[in-house]
Amino acid sequence: MRTGLGFALVAMTCTVGFSAVMTAAPAAAFTPDQDPNPSTAAVSVQTPAQTMSVAADTQQTAVAVDTYGATSQAELDQKKAAAAAAAAAAAAAAEAASENAQATASVASSGTGLGAEILALAETYIGVVPYSTGASPSEGFECDGLVQWVYGQNGISMPRGVDEQASMGTEVSESQAVAGDLVVYPGQHIGIYDGDGGIVDSPDWGRYVSHRAIWGSPIFIHVAGV
Repeated sequence: MRTGLGFALVAMTCTVGFSAVMTAAPAAAFTPDQDPNPSTAAVSVQTPAQTMSVAADTQQTAVAVDTYGATSQAELDQKKAAAAAAAAAAAAAAEAASENAQATASVASSGTGLGAEILALAETYIGVVPYSTGASPSEGFECDGLVQWVYGQNGISMPRGVDEQASMGTEVSESQAVAGDLVVYPGQHIGIYDGDGGIVDSPDWGRYVSHRAIWGSPIFIHVAGV
C-alpha cells in the first residue's frame, strides 16, 4: 500500500513540476515563425544588378534617315511648265503624223498627178482607136503598144512586150496600186489601172480601146515617177 501511495505522490509531484516549467517558459518559444535552427533560418539576400554583353556584329545597325528639303514654288512652276511643253510637243507630233498619213493615203488613191495624166490620155482613145499590132493612134494599138505610147507621151520611155514593160516597175498589191499603174497578166496582156478596180486597154482584134472591170488575178506594177 505504501509503495503504491508513494508512487502516486511522486507522479503528482512530477506533473505539477512540469506544468510549472511550461507556464514559466516565455511565449516566444512557441512562435512558429521563428526557426530555432540557424541553418534553416530565412536570410535576406541582395542580388547584384546583372549585365549582358552583346557581340559588336549583332548590334542593331543605325538606320539612316533621308532628309528632304521643301520644294519651292518656283521649282513647282518650272516643272509644270516643262510638263505642259512636253504635252504640247507630243500633240504636235501626233498631228503631224496624222497629216502625213492622210497625205500618203491621198497619193496612194490618186497617184502623183502624172499617173492621172497617163490615165486621162489613155481614156481619150476609148472607142476611137482599134486594136492592131501598132503603137500609135494612127496605126492602132496592141495592148503593149497603148502602154508604150501613153507613157511615152508623159516622158516615160517603155519597151514593147508585156513582160518587158512589167519589169520596168515594182510589183505592188491592188490596195497599193494607183491610177496610171500597170495591170499585168504575165506573158499575155497589159493595160493601165484606173485606180478604182478597172483597166483601160486595147483588148483584141475587132475591138477598140476599152475601159472595163479587171478580171482574173493580174499583178499590179508601179513604175517610178507615176
